[in-house]
Amino acid sequence: MEELSISEGISVTDNVKLRKLLTLAVLTGSVMLQSGAETYRVEDTIKRICKSRLGIKFVHCFAIPSAIFVSIDYEGELISYLKRVNSYQMNLNKIHLTNKFSRDFVSSDISTEEGLRIIEEIDQNKSFSKNQMILFAGIVAGTFTGMFGSNFTDMILSAFVGGITMKFIYYLYQFKFSAFINNYAAGFTTAALAYILIKLGFATNMDLIIIGGMMPLLPGYALTNAIRDAITGEYISSLSRGLDAILCGLSLAIGVATVLRII
Repeated sequence: MEELSISEGISVTDNVKLRKLLTLAVLTGSVMLQSGAETYRVEDTIKRICKSRLGIKFVHCFAIPSAIFVSIDYEGELISYLKRVNSYQMNLNKIHLTNKFSRDFVSSDISTEEGLRIIEEIDQNKSFSKNQMILFAGIVAGTFTGMFGSNFTDMILSAFVGGITMKFIYYLYQFKFSAFINNYAAGFTTAALAYILIKLGFATNMDLIIIGGMMPLLPGYALTNAIRDAITGEYISSLSRGLDAILCGLSLAIGVATVLRII
């Protein structure tokens, strides 16, 4: 959901420029927010972009994980913009690219139209393919299983479990289930695969395989951001992200517990 309000008292030319500038600023902020950036970083980026053009001096921005609110005082007129942010998927590369873009935009004469094109390209950018993410999940799972003291065979099997679980999560995305359901299914799949490998005689330590397999799924970044938001005084965002991290961990645990209860 988006809502842009601009007073009719502003000239047509300035009206168009303001619309484009606000659209660019909020789109940049929403890409950052959807990629997992801290809310204070999103607010600061939007303010810098807005103040870099048209002589705008007063910008007020309020961001929470699910929405962005911006208001500008321009020639005595109050202009406001509201954008709803629905999806969230951690992507540190997009955060880096949007940060770089905002610095370049503020310090150069990049046009607003060109800025919109660049930020849309960043939004469409896929840092890693699904197959790469599946591979990385397997590597992380196997590595952590080894760190906790398993043998080499269990490390390989844990990598297999982590990769299969990540592939299953990507399959679930197309059905647009809630994050709780996806995480529950991921925890269930991890524990079920580990149990099957034990029963078939391939693995020796079910606990370590489950622990390693769940490592790529844990909400460590979300929890870190919740703490950082709390430190900077963004308590609403901190509570929101913290609750999201807790529910993610809880749903994973319930999925694993379901399998352990059944067996």
